[in-house]
Amino acid sequence: MTPLNHNEFHGLRTFFSVPYEPRRGNNRPRNEQTIAKSRERICGFLGWLKQSGRFAKPSFVNFEDVHLFLDKYVEGYLRAIRGLSHGSIGNHVTAAIDVLKYRTAQSSGTGRLNPKANLKIARLMRTRNQEQTLAERERNETRQDSASSGIVWEQVLEAVRRQRLVMSKLWELSNEGREPSYKLAVEVQHYVAVAFYTCMPPGRSKEVRLLLGRILSENESQESLQNHIT
Repeated sequence: MTPLNHNEFHGLRTFFSVPYEPRRGNNRPRNEQTIAKSRERICGFLGWLKQSGRFAKPSFVNFEDVHLFLDKYVEGYLRAIRGLSHGSIGNHVTAAIDVLKYRTAQSSGTGRLNPKANLKIARLMRTRNQEQTLAERERNETRQDSASSGIVWEQVLEAVRRQRLVMSKLWELSNEGREPSYKLAVEVQHYVAVAFYTCMPPGRSKEVRLLLGRILSENESQESLQNHIT
C-alpha cells in the first residue's frame, strides 16, 4: 500500500466516522466495523488492479472508471471467477459508492455532486439496488424451501397420537399374553422419545434423535420415524 493509499483511507475513515460532517449530508456516522468492511472491499479492487497489471500504483481515482469497475471487476472477476453472491456483490458496489462520494466531497468542498459524478454514482446505485433485490429474493426462496422441507408441528402431534395408539394396543395384547412384552417395551420407548419433542423447542431436537439412536439401531430409528411421521 502506497503513502497515497494510506492518506486516502485515513480521509475516508474520517469522512464517514466523525459525528458532524456537513458534506456527508443527512447520513449518520458509521461504526468502525462498517468502515473496516468497506476498506476491505476497496482494497480488493485496488489489489485486483495491481495484480492484473492495469495500474502499478492504484488509488481511489481508479474508481472514477465505473465501466472498468462494473464490467471488468464486478462481472468479470467477482461474479464470474470468485462466484460471489448477489448480496456480496452489492456490498462491493456500495464500497465504490463510498469512494466516489468521498472524492466528490473532497474536490468540491461542499459535498454537492457535479453532473458527471452524479451519473457515475447513480449507475453504481442502480447496480447495487438490483443486486440487493436479487439477494432478498434468493433469501425468501431459501426460507420457503426450508419451510416446505421441514416437519410441521401438526405432524409431530399426529406422530405422538399414532404412537400412543400403537402403544395402547400392544399394552392390551401384552396383558392378554398375545404379544411378547419386549415389543411393548420398544413401542413405549418410541413414544417417550417422540413425546419429548413436544416439550422441547425445535432447536433442541438433537437430543430426541440421540435418544432414538441409543434406544434403537440407526436403521431401526429411521424406520420408526418413517412409520409414524408421514
